[in-house]
Amino acid sequence: MYQITYLFHAIVNLYVVTLTVIGFDTLFMGICFGLTCQYILLGRMFLELGNQQAPLLKQQHVPQCCYYRSTLIMCIKHMQLLSRTTGDVEKVFNLAAVLQLGSSVTAICVSGFIATRVGGIYSQVD
Repeated sequence: MYQITYLFHAIVNLYVVTLTVIGFDTLFMGICFGLTCQYILLGRMFLELGNQQAPLLKQQHVPQCCYYRSTLIMCIKHMQLLSRTTGDVEKVFNLAAVLQLGSSVTAICVSGFIATRVGGIYSQVD
């Protein structure tokens, strides 16, 4: 009976709890990383505004008088979309999600420290 209970505990812990926590953390970090990259790209476009070498728009055949205006309008619309998306992410991933992420990171660091500590009372391998 002990082995069945231990096996059930291991399966539930591995597949239900661990993968759910890792999946949630990975989703949160992926969304934040994607938003950060979009902000970096938008900042680069603002730097290239007014430059003849704008990397994303040099293939478009827009008259020169409207070129900078259309680029600025596109950048402003992109900024508005990023601001709305960031606000939505902030609403979805509230304080509880940040605390859960922080506790996951802390648990990983502490368990890694305990597992690698040699000669201490907490060492699993002596």
